[in-house]
Amino acid sequence: IFVLSGISISVLGTAIGVVLAAVFCANIEAIRQSVLASQLPFADLVRMLLPRVAAIITTVPLGAVLKMVVGESRNFPELAKVWHDDVVLKAVGILSGAIEQAQARGEVRPGDPRIHAFSLIGPMLLGVLWRETFTPVGAAEVDLPTIARQHAETVLGGLLAAENER
Repeated sequence: IFVLSGISISVLGTAIGVVLAAVFCANIEAIRQSVLASQLPFADLVRMLLPRVAAIITTVPLGAVLKMVVGESRNFPELAKVWHDDVVLKAVGILSGAIEQAQARGEVRPGDPRIHAFSLIGPMLLGVLWRETFTPVGAAEVDLPTIARQHAETVLGGLLAAENER
């Protein structure tokens, strides 16, 4: 562990990560409130939610922090735990809850809501990591809002119960 002016890099990295997690928690809370208040059919909720998440990702430094958390989780397990507990678990919980409710209404096919949530989040996560890792070294840029819109339509084809396909 390196020490800078009496503060270990481990402590500093964890502190920065905790502060940034708190910033992202506010966005997650706003999304949670939006989902809870929504009376939209699941398909419309996904069409609204994924582009909103893409907009948040492109306006706050989530990608850089996510790359740091993923890359340094073994060196800073406290940081990974804070992000898991305060950001990732909450985001997956919001989606899982919305999916579970949609399943109860017959809108979404049977299956584990958490795994369905992962299928919604996966392409967005790849897009963020791509932007932070490969675009700076010359890879073609990815447009997260476009990924969000296209993926919403693609994944809904598999998630929606046949009578709810639109």
